[in-house]
Amino acid sequence: MSIREWVTKTLPLLSLFLFWGTSCITAEPVEVSFSVEPFVLKDYLSSSLPANARWSFSAAYTGSAGPVISMGNTGDKALMPASIMKLFVLAAVMDLTARERIELSTDIAVTGEVIKGELRGDLYIRGRGNAFLSTSDLAKASEALTYLGIRKISGDIIADESFFDAEGWRNHREGPSYAPPGALGLDLHTVSITVDNLSSKVTIEPPNDAVRIIFLTSGRPDIRQVDDFTYEVSGSPHVSPYIRRRFALNDPALYAGWTLKTVLRKKGIDVKGAVKKGRMSAGSRKIHTIEVEDLSDMIRAAGTYSINVAADNLLLLLGALRFGPPGTLDKGRRAMLEFLDKMGLPAGGVAVADGSGMASANRTTSEYVVRFLRKASAMPWFETFRTSLPRPGMDGTLRDMVYRNGLVRVKTGRLEDVYCLAGYVDRRDGKRVAFAYMVNVPGAGTMDLDVTGAEVLKRLAGGEY
Repeated sequence: MSIREWVTKTLPLLSLFLFWGTSCITAEPVEVSFSVEPFVLKDYLSSSLPANARWSFSAAYTGSAGPVISMGNTGDKALMPASIMKLFVLAAVMDLTARERIELSTDIAVTGEVIKGELRGDLYIRGRGNAFLSTSDLAKASEALTYLGIRKISGDIIADESFFDAEGWRNHREGPSYAPPGALGLDLHTVSITVDNLSSKVTIEPPNDAVRIIFLTSGRPDIRQVDDFTYEVSGSPHVSPYIRRRFALNDPALYAGWTLKTVLRKKGIDVKGAVKKGRMSAGSRKIHTIEVEDLSDMIRAAGTYSINVAADNLLLLLGALRFGPPGTLDKGRRAMLEFLDKMGLPAGGVAVADGSGMASANRTTSEYVVRFLRKASAMPWFETFRTSLPRPGMDGTLRDMVYRNGLVRVKTGRLEDVYCLAGYVDRRDGKRVAFAYMVNVPGAGTMDLDVTGAEVLKRLAGGEY
């Protein structure tokens, strides 16, 4: 099953007073008309969070010019937002798509002539950032070669990822959630290895003839990635007969080129040359385009499921479309800050280090996030933006939250030292609240901070539904 298929298959009293200490963002108490059960949110969070936690909470009604209510123990200092950084990227992309059509098409092109079923030239595959490119897409592309009568290719397969320049993009975390961005790659730039140890059968998705599997009879049952094309399987088959692991690819474009060669072989097309990276020749001619109708898959992946490579690719795409290819981190950052400035938000309110929020240099405040969310609620693309976020207890990154409410849409942000929630709550009194809750504390990744998160959502909503 492909990644695409997987993805697609404040508080008691009618008027509540929130109290701040000297270290909080607002010096004086502010009255807020939240009709919910009585409690003081600051006291609850202060007592529920670890003593060394730095935290902030902000909220405001949408559709009004009322105050943004803020509390916490950080003063005006920004915190690491983790994946709620994706909110800014998603909004910037939606604002752009509301004005122009964005293409993520992947081109297949050739050079040379076809003589007696042989293409005497090279085959190119050029991407524009579609991280959901699949094996079935390549299979359809191979049909274009068959239609032209090609049964043999004497030249090379050249993978062109030049629409983006992600060189120097570093993620110090390991695992399939942290694949690097790029203009060309399959299945969110990951590979799945499944091993039936009893029969020594190996299934590789996306398929790739260049991948080697090394079986080791000793050690703990596991699959270890040596590099993109080499994997070690350890352990006795009688202890663990079936193992499956997914890995991030370091060079998704080169892997995609090899998968294309593998697909062509299965279709009876022999490629004599090598697989390598390069730029599409100016004299090449396109024979097939793998179309993408819209950005819905990428938006859902980044918003609902918080998939990092989708958000990082969208940031690079913003840079390429605004300032011309190749899309780079710097261009993407400039495009996003330009968008925020157009919304009337100061660029100094957020430090942008990537699109996914994985970089520790990302910074913002809960108040800034709420001001952004409130402005976004007045935009023509707002409903698309809001519904791209998961619902607690129902889908995406909030599916397992104990609190269930289909009228809440929230982006999560989680890292080793970060827990954040930000989004919209449609309250029982018919009002909509934009809020942001940010916690930075060592070991956040191992703490059950969803307990406090769920309580914040419940009380914002005015209780259980």
